Amino acid sequence: MYFLISRFQLILKVSMCLFCGAGATWAQDPNDYHTIEILDSATGRGVPLVKVSLAVDPNQFFYTDSNGIVAIDDPSLINQFRTFNFRSYGHTNASQTLATQYGGLSQISIERTNRAERLYRATGANIYRDSVNVGRSVPIAKPVSNADILGQDSVQAAVYNDKIHWFWGDSLFKSTEGFGFGNYWVSAATSELPSQGGLSPSVGIDYSYYEDAQGRTRPMFTPTPGDPTWIDGLFTVKDNNEQERLLAHFVNVETFGDPFILNEQGLAVFDDSSANEDDWGFSKIQDYGVAPEQVWGTGPPIVPAGHSFRHSTGGVNYIYFGENYPNIRVQDEWNAVNDITQWEAFTPLRENTRYDKDAPPLELDDNLKPIYGWKKNTDPLGTEIFEEMVSGGFISRSEAPVGLVDYETGADVRLHRSSVNWNEHRGKWIMIGNQTWGSESFLGEVWYAEAPTPEGPWKNAIKIATHGDPVGLEGSYSFYNPTHLPFFDEEDGRYIHFHGTYSSSFFDTAPQTPDYDYNQIAYRLDLSTIPQLSADVFAADFNADGLVDKFDREIWAAAYGNGDGGDANDDGITDGADFLIWQQQLGSDIWAAAPIAATAIVPEPGAMNLSLLCLVFGPLYFRLRPLKSLRLAGYSI
Repeated sequence: MYFLISRFQLILKVSMCLFCGAGATWAQDPNDYHTIEILDSATGRGVPLVKVSLAVDPNQFFYTDSNGIVAIDDPSLINQFRTFNFRSYGHTNASQTLATQYGGLSQISIERTNRAERLYRATGANIYRDSVNVGRSVPIAKPVSNADILGQDSVQAAVYNDKIHWFWGDSLFKSTEGFGFGNYWVSAATSELPSQGGLSPSVGIDYSYYEDAQGRTRPMFTPTPGDPTWIDGLFTVKDNNEQERLLAHFVNVETFGDPFILNEQGLAVFDDSSANEDDWGFSKIQDYGVAPEQVWGTGPPIVPAGHSFRHSTGGVNYIYFGENYPNIRVQDEWNAVNDITQWEAFTPLRENTRYDKDAPPLELDDNLKPIYGWKKNTDPLGTEIFEEMVSGGFISRSEAPVGLVDYETGADVRLHRSSVNWNEHRGKWIMIGNQTWGSESFLGEVWYAEAPTPEGPWKNAIKIATHGDPVGLEGSYSFYNPTHLPFFDEEDGRYIHFHGTYSSSFFDTAPQTPDYDYNQIAYRLDLSTIPQLSADVFAADFNADGLVDKFDREIWAAAYGNGDGGDANDDGITDGADFLIWQQQLGSDIWAAAPIAATAIVPEPGAMNLSLLCLVFGPLYFRLRPLKSLRLAGYSI
């Protein structure tokens, strides 16, 4: 579940941001300004979120908009030589003396040290205010104000009914009439897919918000004054009538604090035909309940959480979830989704047990090693449980299938939140996540990791973005709940895009950034610049479950002749040569210390007859991975 902030923090944040954004005026003539444009030295793109301050007076400063533009109209700064400092998270600091004049332009290149490139601010007010002032073109229809939004917390997104559907946590309003400071019952918007007329994700996102009669982002749940509602675990599934439905886990919170106190939680379905605020977007279809004390985390041990993705293994289609490591799944089928007893957790605990930090009920093999596997009615293995069991000496960090370490230093990385998806360019499952108590900030360090299966091993990670200030010039910032958006992948996944919540909350030291604070910022990462961090998936493991088996042969047979799956040698077509590779790798298991030989040797027929041979003789039965208890050879068996 997402990091949250108190009512006091929300009110303080709104009042400060309103003050920061107040008094904006829109010029009719670009010649009323001197334009400073900050460019990424590697890509030539404008850099958002660069602090431009006077060297003689650091308290007089500006921030670049999403085009990397600062528009200066202060008469005391025009027609002079002024030295400015340029600072931005993940970039080298720079200083330069500029000759300012009305209608003038100064372009400055700064060097990026982040592996990921900051693209633009996706939500909030004044996204392109300076660009509008100086007459620059902007990519989105509402560059200054959209649905009266000042700030928006973390995002959940899914492609549903051929549109991208976006949902955010607490949303803060620019104005304070009506509802007051904001919408705390989930905001929503849609946008077009890039392939269907939407903007390129490298350019921006044109959100169409669900709005109320006053033009504000409206609640997706019935408002309960003082008691916010949040969602996570957003996913789609077809109902028994083969109609696609959009669902999410929801909680309604009675009080903030430690622990959080809940009113209710459950599974809700979205109705995107809702046209007015009397028809709330989500309605409850399953009540998950809470314990008598109503403490956060009570109720069923397994509920949708974090971000979802799909994966097939053992011939079964699943929807997977993970707040940090992928650790929850359910069959991709309506009746299973609606029966909480059918959900499974990836865990070393015994089935039908609950976690006890003083005496965790581990399932052990004959050598007293934990058995990691998919089990029902059991607490999933998340970061908190994992780190507690490691520190208590109950499991080994090095032998577990999870537990990120810095690829460059070997230091442990305590994963806070992440999202995981399959990536064609890498041929692996990839993760974008952030770190708790990073070396430079509390929640501002973003990492990339990859694994051959959703279960792992999740080990090597490499830092791709920081929002920390190790030398203390500006202060550190949070960037929490980073979310990879796979529908924005470009060039077969070479370029991936992710959003995160940029916020001064939670133990960070920087003052609030005007307009940017408590909003979503978009980044792009070129995966061709990332070194190999994990073992390669077997070429014939077409369903990427870590095992070469009969299910991969079925994928090959279905794709024979067209290359849509089953192309083991990556020559663009599925043919007999790919079957030979499958035959050679049959029985190989990524979790084993070495590939396991096939239990049968099939003579090598001519390539023209290979597909016919497989289809005539039907399914071949070989050793399959156990679906209930997955013993991870080399990782705590």
